[in-house]
Amino acid sequence: MRLICDDNDAAINALKDRNFPISETELVVVEVPAGHGLRSICSALLAGEVNIDYAYPLLTRPTGRAALAIHTEELETAVRLLVGRQFAVMTEEDLGPGPLR
Repeated sequence: MRLICDDNDAAINALKDRNFPISETELVVVEVPAGHGLRSICSALLAGEVNIDYAYPLLTRPTGRAALAIHTEELETAVRLLVGRQFAVMTEEDLGPGPLR
């Protein structure tokens, strides 16, 4: 099972307290621009030969715009490609605490 939590530390502690095995992975989160956003994100990664293993849609704060959380084995390359094409790559701090996003 994969979880994206607003309080990562609390989720890890709760699972460990109940003896669940866990592993953590990093994701790159990119804001989806208006129009052909998903296509443009995928095209940027495809051009750089970066495979997307899986992705999750997110609703971010404070803008309320859609974002895409992407897992790839080439995280640094993906970030470099997206930033180079003027996409808004978000950090954990940008997502902020709060109810489900």
